[in-house]
Amino acid sequence: MKRQSGFSLIELLLALALTAAIMVPLVGLVSTTAAASSHTGPRFELERQADFAVQRIAAQLRGGAPTTNYTVSGGKLIETNGTVTSTLADSVTAFSQTMPVNAVGQQLVQVSLTLTRGGASATAVATVRAGGPR
Repeated sequence: MKRQSGFSLIELLLALALTAAIMVPLVGLVSTTAAASSHTGPRFELERQADFAVQRIAAQLRGGAPTTNYTVSGGKLIETNGTVTSTLADSVTAFSQTMPVNAVGQQLVQVSLTLTRGGASATAVATVRAGGPR
């Protein structure tokens, strides 16, 4: 009788069972990672957009640009500087500029911006000395 080379059916089934036992937990891990990524992506974008807008406003305040005006219209934060109008952020749910009490007598301005889109939310806050260093 001639000897045949190759794997027997039992060896193939055993290899398939071992592969399945290894792959099942890995598939669960990959799907969990993908789901987490889909939830953090929108929040990261909102945080980036809120930080950009607040830092831009803070730079204007430090530079002492009194002609710059900020308004919220239709969920958008609008910057108006003379005749130039720019949209700084979308999905705005809260925006404020306040002057907290300061014992040193410096004119401080606190800027707060909250963005919300589809269950994700981000808030950025900055406190700056208006008009630059003194």
